[in-house]
Amino acid sequence: MEGTYAHVVKPAQSVLEPALYNVNIIVHPVGALLNMGRIEYCGGEFYMYKEGITPSVKKVIYSMDNGRFALFSRLGYKPFTYDQVFADCFNMSVQEFAKTSSKGPFSMQDRYVTEDIPMGATLSLSLGRKAGVPMPTYECMIHLASVVNEKEYYAQGRNLRNLGLEEYSLAELEQYLQTGKKPAGKSVKNEKNIAVS
Repeated sequence: MEGTYAHVVKPAQSVLEPALYNVNIIVHPVGALLNMGRIEYCGGEFYMYKEGITPSVKKVIYSMDNGRFALFSRLGYKPFTYDQVFADCFNMSVQEFAKTSSKGPFSMQDRYVTEDIPMGATLSLSLGRKAGVPMPTYECMIHLASVVNEKEYYAQGRNLRNLGLEEYSLAELEQYLQTGKKPAGKSVKNEKNIAVS
């Protein structure tokens, strides 16, 4: 349709797919947590994409990406790599994005940690546990963020239990996402207050 994004928008299988493909879930926590010494020392002069995404940090990002790839394969969604999703979202590579990126994050209380860990990484890990997909790097990043900020991010975050969906099988969860109808004999419990910061 002329004048819209119809020629570039890709339909998702369910609302869960674009939620988990948010590239921030992977790059923000890793870039922030593995550069925390530099961030806390530099007094606001930190550019994560320019200086913080080093070859070793990229290995951790790709380890999280591998976990997500395996999860999507298990859920029956078409898996794309972090680099593919990034280029699709920003119409440029991570390297090109880094050249014009702004400063930040500035502390471990930044949204890079306080939002992307409990909202994104926790949901991904919760689904991985349900699906039987090992996601050790997600476990590590969530634990590290919890230690640094003295929060129980997994317990308090957006996991299946707190969303009232823990009792659903993967097939039942997919059915609910596709139709909005609760599986026979099951209900969606009220969503628990989920702490972000």
